[in-house]
Amino acid sequence: MSDNDHTPPRDTAPRATGDTGGKHPAVDPAPPGAHEHPLNAHEMDHHAAGGKTVHHDSPAGAVVAAEQITTSHAVEEEPDIPPAVIARGIAVTGDEGPVYGPLDVTIPGTGLTILTGRGGSGRTALALTISGRMRPNTGELTVLGMTRRSQIRRRVAIAGVDDIDLIDRDVRLRTIVTEHRAWGTPWIKWVKKADQEYYESLCAKVYGQRDLPPLDAYVSQISGLDRYLIRIALALRPADGNEIGMLVMDDLEQVHEFTDRVILMNILARLAEEIPVVVNAVNPLPEFLVPDYTLIELFTDAGHLLPANPGEHPDPALLPKELHL
Repeated sequence: MSDNDHTPPRDTAPRATGDTGGKHPAVDPAPPGAHEHPLNAHEMDHHAAGGKTVHHDSPAGAVVAAEQITTSHAVEEEPDIPPAVIARGIAVTGDEGPVYGPLDVTIPGTGLTILTGRGGSGRTALALTISGRMRPNTGELTVLGMTRRSQIRRRVAIAGVDDIDLIDRDVRLRTIVTEHRAWGTPWIKWVKKADQEYYESLCAKVYGQRDLPPLDAYVSQISGLDRYLIRIALALRPADGNEIGMLVMDDLEQVHEFTDRVILMNILARLAEEIPVVVNAVNPLPEFLVPDYTLIELFTDAGHLLPANPGEHPDPALLPKELHL
């Protein structure tokens, strides 16, 4: 798409195919305007594992448990606020075997939740499931009090899954923002180029006091953090106007620079003051980075071939105190 083309593209999001019958899990489309592309559960974990697909020989290799750990400084949840997510026995299976589950997990209805697990542990597939984009093969799932996926995906925003919301690097931000405006406009109406006012209204909630990148900048010219923040801003303002009740963000490690990651976590913590925010990460976060959050760890060692002797572990005394979890 060129910078001069402001006609909304066709919706190429994958359609649900019903019962997968042991094949690739179905992925449901997001509301119009989202940058979604076809994918399956094992492709998710192929990306999450840095390009290395984890193979499971039997159901015994699946994620069979999730332990919920509340950090010592976490804010206690209000007793009258129901959990954002209640999952009981949910599981997803792909062509190569179990992706995750069956597992039980409860995500609080307020604050920031960090979902951790090894690469290939099914974290991305789980994120897609709780956001209504992927159908679990088994189990019961309630998100924001809803059980139908069509309802869940209208209320839950997801960002950071490249196969869903990746932004083209060779277009200008103005084109991206104009496309967003076009999706929210009747098809028979001509859409003008997005201006600074619309741009700021779209991104202000996420950016806060941070300066917005120039509207005429190419996506390739802005920082990795800004690309991530733009994706979050687009996810939180769906073109169909639905009110978002929860944000799910995949793969925190995509933001490589430590200082940028600190900024991102501060922004997510601020957003979590209004709606529950779920973040996928490989490792738990140091308390100095985000003091108040709920940690949910997926234990997946049963699904990986591990050496009997893992080798030498670093001496904790030699590590910076920031890395002591």
